[in-house]
Amino acid sequence: MAGIPLMVEERPIGALHLQYDRPHPWSVEELEVACLLADMAAGYIVNARTLASSERLARQLQKALDSRVAIEQAKGVLAERHGLSPAEAFERLRARARDGNLPLRDVASRIVDGSLQA
Repeated sequence: MAGIPLMVEERPIGALHLQYDRPHPWSVEELEVACLLADMAAGYIVNARTLASSERLARQLQKALDSRVAIEQAKGVLAERHGLSPAEAFERLRARARDGNLPLRDVASRIVDGSLQA
């Protein structure tokens, strides 16, 4: 059995464990190949983590953008309906969300679709 650390920037992030079916002295060449495989595995792990982080950030940004669109639409509805300035419409929207203990995005969406009056 051999254990090769997975290193990223001189920090261990795991280990590659190799097993042989019987007692076996590992040759220098075998250990060099194992180290190469460990380096490749560490690179794949880092790339997978980076991809997952990027995808999570993209989802968060899309949700924020969708929320902003719904809030702007609700401000427009309230401004037109009640003759308010955009700032006043936003304050009314925010107060409605706060009073109902609801997320601002949900209140905005419900105002736009007509299922909530504010």
